[in-house]
Amino acid sequence: MKPSETRIGIPIYIDDREPEIDDPLNSSNSTHWYPANTISIKLMPCLESIRDIHKLLEILNKDADKRLHKLLVTPVFSLARGVEDLFNEIEGNAKDYGQVSTKQQKQIKKRFSQFSKEVPLQKDDALRKIRDRLGAHVDKEVFVGDTRKIWELVEIGALLEWIRSTLDALLSILEFDIFAWTRESGDPKIFRLMSIDGTQVDLNLAEKVIVGFSLVRSPKYYVSNMIQKVAKLCAEIKTKHA
Repeated sequence: MKPSETRIGIPIYIDDREPEIDDPLNSSNSTHWYPANTISIKLMPCLESIRDIHKLLEILNKDADKRLHKLLVTPVFSLARGVEDLFNEIEGNAKDYGQVSTKQQKQIKKRFSQFSKEVPLQKDDALRKIRDRLGAHVDKEVFVGDTRKIWELVEIGALLEWIRSTLDALLSILEFDIFAWTRESGDPKIFRLMSIDGTQVDLNLAEKVIVGFSLVRSPKYYVSNMIQKVAKLCAEIKTKHA
């Protein structure tokens, strides 16, 4: 290389900010992450349910009104269905997740089976009954038949256990490096992508070249942090009701 020539390489940056996944309730921010593949898109309903559960648990931690327990049922059910959908996605489309070995696929299947036993989602199970009769909407026959029997199923101890089991199952899925994310780059020509946890790549799609590389915290830390907040509230409420 001649003395006058300059070596050109890909710049590497470090971004140590706490990651945030966009929340449609609040104003958008260029640093917020968005899902960029199917499994990440299917994680979003889980995250939204976790946000709802967290807010309701904050209120419930100060007010033990049983109607708050009923309101909690719908996001708990939605979270459980969302986690069920994640398991089905990984198992049903295994070819799209080559990062997951055959051995790990067997472990996921076993974990899914355990989750299905711990959290009642079928038509005649308690969580589904409460959601259908009292939670998602008020049944037109609310004063007819066995409505009081349905109310008897609204029990905070069971709800907290369903939340715990569902979040534990979700954490087992988050362990896998199968999620992809994107966020604004500030340049319409540059697409920003995280397809491997902790590494952000800036791509010039027109020229098909990598123009930047950053070490960042995965948005999964944001999800994990929300799970920890919910788990903390669950523990506090459980102690009060013990």
